[in-house]
Amino acid sequence: MEEPGFSVLLVEAGDRKTNAVRVIRTVTGLSPFESKLLLDRSPAAVTEPVWFEAAQDAAGVLEGAGVNASASGSWSPSW
Repeated sequence: MEEPGFSVLLVEAGDRKTNAVRVIRTVTGLSPFESKLLLDRSPAAVTEPVWFEAAQDAAGVLEGAGVNASASGSWSPSW
């Protein structure tokens, strides 16, 4: 059975935008400019569909930096 895809949704930046840009760079590998654009476009998907554990970890890292983020799935049963 294939694992459903989960994404990390950036809900809002929070108060510490400089830290938020750094953490988004860490999670996504984007440049500082692209990370700031993503932050300014919130709410926005931060990751492509990934395994549940990876989405939870990324959301936790973002939350730790004061960014409001959540892991969300697009899974639907196939029965």
